[in-house]
Amino acid sequence: MDEPFGAVDAQTRIILQEMLLKIWAKVGITIVFVTHDIEEAVLLADRIVVMGVNPGHIKQIFDVPLQRPRSAESTFLDEFRDIKLKVLMSIREETDKLMLSIWSLIRVINIIHPSEHHFCLFQGVFEK
Repeated sequence: MDEPFGAVDAQTRIILQEMLLKIWAKVGITIVFVTHDIEEAVLLADRIVVMGVNPGHIKQIFDVPLQRPRSAESTFLDEFRDIKLKVLMSIREETDKLMLSIWSLIRVINIIHPSEHHFCLFQGVFEK
């Protein structure tokens, strides 16, 4: 499933997530679920695979040892927050690499085609 709940509002998303958890508990099949929402991943998954950039690869795999059944209330558990933070930090490392690559490309563009407009457009986004 590729981001099946991505286009719905927050309340509907929670309801759909809980429905999926109930269906999964009854049917018991493996579901590959793609999401960019870390909280959604921790809530639904037994295992989270974080992808790396340039080239795409599996960076890290996290087991999610939270008890089932899970619900929206599970997001308030300390264990839930700990897993969420670990996944976030792993993704952040990849995002930082990507941002450095983009910043390097912008610098090359500015050397080849010097233009204050290009530099100002991106300057605030990539400065540390």
